[in-house]
Amino acid sequence: MNTLVLSDLHLGSKASHAAANLPDLARITATFDRVILNGDTLDRCYTAPVDHDGASQLLAAVQKNCASRNAPPEFLTGNHDPVISKTHWIYDELSQTLIYHGDCIRDCTHPTKKTDQLLMAKLSERWAKLGGRPKDFIALHENYREVQCRELPIINPYKKSKNVIEYFMSLVYPPRRPFDIMHYWMTAPERALATARGFNRPIKHVVVGHTHKPGQWRIDGINIYNTGSYMPFSGAFGFITESESVRFAPLKQLFDSSRKIFSLGGSSSTSALTNRGN
Repeated sequence: MNTLVLSDLHLGSKASHAAANLPDLARITATFDRVILNGDTLDRCYTAPVDHDGASQLLAAVQKNCASRNAPPEFLTGNHDPVISKTHWIYDELSQTLIYHGDCIRDCTHPTKKTDQLLMAKLSERWAKLGGRPKDFIALHENYREVQCRELPIINPYKKSKNVIEYFMSLVYPPRRPFDIMHYWMTAPERALATARGFNRPIKHVVVGHTHKPGQWRIDGINIYNTGSYMPFSGAFGFITESESVRFAPLKQLFDSSRKIFSLGGSSSTSALTNRGN
């Protein structure tokens, strides 16, 4: 069985280009046995999707256009959509791959954002009650998402989606923010691995999203992957597993491969997509 992992579509954001690429995504995902969407599939889903204007329609669209050949995609939670499912992580035993969104590697992504500061304070209250921030991977995720689901609708009420220019400004203002983002990018791979070490299974590969900074790193013999995003100034990658083998590739490469497959008569063979090594 082969599996495709994507993340950070941010459907519902005016700045995201995921909606325009859904037809291409449909061609790619249809060649896989399993598709996992690793958090922030929707740009905003803090309560049940039916409670958000347009969220249920977006969810239906992604279920249709990101389905594998066998089933609808599997949704993992992210900081933008903590209630999209009850699944926070997936472990692939054959490849020893741990997949999770990655926002929980720190309690605050943007120190200059008021909403992030308020959420960090609420998380600190939870850690104090527990006697410290959980080192156990599962306990950390369960508590982190529980606090987000309770607090985010209050501290971050609905606002109009940012367009590309507004999104760019949110990355560069206040002036300290670009430096905070770069520091987060630099430390994220090690933090992602440190968080994954709290998982009680053997790990060869760790797959995250969240930072919108795609890349691949090898730390202490373990491979860390970030699949990027569909937001501006980023890039979207796919992580692919088949048995014990893995591959990490730009979505454009997968788009091109899927077009070749369908131009040859719609073959469901995935050989063009799954030549990969450990």
